[in-house]
Amino acid sequence: MRGFCLGHDSCDMNNQDTPTQAANTAEQTETLRSVTRCCEQTRRRGSARPGGWIHMLKTSTRRAIAVLGTGIIATAAILAFGSAPAQAAPSGYFLAKGTGSIYSKSDVVALGVVPGSTAKTFYYKLVNTAPTAESFKVNMLPLDNGSWTLYKGYTAVPNEYVTDPIAPGRSLSLRVKVTLPAGTPQGQNRAQLVVRNPDTHNFIDIASAYAFATNQTGTQRHDLFLKTGSQPYVGGSISTQVETANALRVGNTATFSLRLRNDGASPGAISLGDETDFTQCGSNYSITIKEGTRNVTAAVQAGSYNTGTLAPGAKKDLRVSIKLLSAPTCLDTYYGFTASGPDGSVTQYAHVMVGV
Repeated sequence: MRGFCLGHDSCDMNNQDTPTQAANTAEQTETLRSVTRCCEQTRRRGSARPGGWIHMLKTSTRRAIAVLGTGIIATAAILAFGSAPAQAAPSGYFLAKGTGSIYSKSDVVALGVVPGSTAKTFYYKLVNTAPTAESFKVNMLPLDNGSWTLYKGYTAVPNEYVTDPIAPGRSLSLRVKVTLPAGTPQGQNRAQLVVRNPDTHNFIDIASAYAFATNQTGTQRHDLFLKTGSQPYVGGSISTQVETANALRVGNTATFSLRLRNDGASPGAISLGDETDFTQCGSNYSITIKEGTRNVTAAVQAGSYNTGTLAPGAKKDLRVSIKLLSAPTCLDTYYGFTASGPDGSVTQYAHVMVGV
């Protein structure tokens, strides 16, 4: 599976207006969102993550490339309108954290959210890298579905929020609470946090909160669910679902649970393999996959793991441990797992971030 991304040069958003300010049609808004999705992956890495952001499905890649290819000139014109001269200050960046307490410079976080349940909280820090105390303008771009609330610490603040001055090298804690209404279709829903110079409107940084609407049961004989910690399972019969674990420092381990379940009406066996297309800096990590006490890592990596015939409703649970062995150059990585059976196949992704 391969996604796509525009080149790094297309993601220079300094001196640009926000997408919500510039776009005035649904087509323009979607084009800008596509650019933003690439920007958030390239702006501090200098090049696109292999394959781009993984929610670009195989079947939509070619069509989406064509759409963006024809729309890039219009997009550039939209983004350039209303620009202001670049200024040295303020400067800064977002930190984000997954399910643990450690923050990461990888500011893309994906969590499972049960529609109709309580709000899910995403945590960020805004770090001031300027030599003087600076204020920043923070605003949220629309959530695909549901509602969100921005907080400074534990105090709700409005959109277009201008911070008090932040001392050099210090940070401001921000939270985004996301709620998905009951009946929200399974899949991803994205909210984006943008920081700008409050005087010139110059773009400084962006962070994304991906709320994956969950469905704790499926309909196929090859369903694959994935979760970390106390998060709800994502995946099942729908493919390309993601969940972010705790950020890792060298020596730390992130743990995920994989559930292979027959949710069909007749017996069937499920095979499991891994996807390496999006695994960056793999030599810096070790991965261990166990079924109970039995180590099945080699079998999964070879694509030869098989549950044997499962009756309807029966399941097999696997435990995945990903350990950071040495300091990588990548800010994060994705481990993909594909379950195949009589009804087809699905792929889910475990997202691991490097802590600061």
